[in-house]
Amino acid sequence: MPALPRLARPEQQPDEQRPAWWVPRVLAAATATTVVIGGISWAADRDRPAPPTDGAVDETRSVGATGGQEEPRDLAVTTYAVARGGTLLFADRHLVEDATGDDVQVAVQQLVSRQVVDDDLAPGWPEVEARVATRVGSDRVTVDLAGLDTDADVGRAQAATALQALVWTVDTATRSRLPVEVLLDGAPADALWGVPLGDPVVAEDGAVSRVLVDSPADGAVVSSAFTVRGWARSEDGRLAWRLVDDEEVVVREGTAEAERPGEVAAYDFDVSSPVGDFILVVSLAGGSRETKRLQVR
Repeated sequence: MPALPRLARPEQQPDEQRPAWWVPRVLAAATATTVVIGGISWAADRDRPAPPTDGAVDETRSVGATGGQEEPRDLAVTTYAVARGGTLLFADRHLVEDATGDDVQVAVQQLVSRQVVDDDLAPGWPEVEARVATRVGSDRVTVDLAGLDTDADVGRAQAATALQALVWTVDTATRSRLPVEVLLDGAPADALWGVPLGDPVVAEDGAVSRVLVDSPADGAVVSSAFTVRGWARSEDGRLAWRLVDDEEVVVREGTAEAERPGEVAAYDFDVSSPVGDFILVVSLAGGSRETKRLQVR
């Protein structure tokens, strides 16, 4: 397998300087380009045309089978990883340096290669290598996994999680909710590690976390008084947060409310913290949560 592109953590940027793919917004018009994460719509890459309202990708944006070489570039991708010891998927956003191939192929190859930036997450794909090619069509995205060991010791539950990580990675890269057709060495397959593949795999909202911390970014350096902002879909509108040290001692905690219960809505809250290295945990009653490592100086 060729050497993987280098990974780099995204640097914290002021809101007005962040690239368009990073800034989440509630879907406000039919012309907005969106990616849906756990029932949450996030505005994405405003310079690209919006997908049709039926969720299909416009044929003008479809690409042929990927894998051809392009000029190396730095590419921001989102893959999906699991909380350690669990099966719930979380978005893992990072920068791939010197990437070649189109956005979808690069993102899926990063997933299959088990590249994870967030220290609190574990790869959503099992320890089974594959070469990736992708094709985006009008009604589905086809992912061809070449050289995959279909006899590997992968349990059905782990396989189901891996396929959901694959679908969510593809749908985020294509800014759509298209189903994913999985091929093995270029041919259709009835199942993969016990999970049926007779029909294209669709994204399940319950597979991913429903809360996002937009700022501060993971690894950010902040002052002792800082504001946390993000987006969530909470049935009662309530969120809980806590700031813990490396020994999991809670140094600060509190609650916050999203602007509109039961809908995708923004939230924010202020934190007054002692100096040190901490982990911020924002969670919902249903179990969804996101964590950020912060340096308070």
